[in-house]
Amino acid sequence: MKILFLFVALFVVSSCTSHTLVTIKNIEISVEVMDTPPLREQGLTRRIELESNTGALFIFEEEAPVTFWMKNTLIPLDIIYLSGAGEITQIETAAPCAEDPCTYYPSYEPTKYVLEGNQGVSKENNILVGDVAEIIL
Repeated sequence: MKILFLFVALFVVSSCTSHTLVTIKNIEISVEVMDTPPLREQGLTRRIELESNTGALFIFEEEAPVTFWMKNTLIPLDIIYLSGAGEITQIETAAPCAEDPCTYYPSYEPTKYVLEGNQGVSKENNILVGDVAEIIL
């Protein structure tokens, strides 16, 4: 019975977040997909590390202005805002925030996707505003 419960629990946890691949300038980033309000709210909070070339891809129903913050996020991140066509419109370097008040990071333009990765991933890979990401869902 314990084995069945463990199997069901693992299935439920693994089915909550799907994974996909984002490619920018031939750099492949394996991302967890955050495409529901609860997943987007959780994001990468409470993580103590993020492996190289991994991150989170937030997908919104419509292309619109969005705002991110780092409340309860323990690792520094790059926040990369993308249009519906996958064009990078903005890159922010965000610091962890354990308690209020936390800095807000609003998009300057309508956004369909937001890619979060380890802080410095943009600079290290010369990822710039205007570059286009290929998102394979």
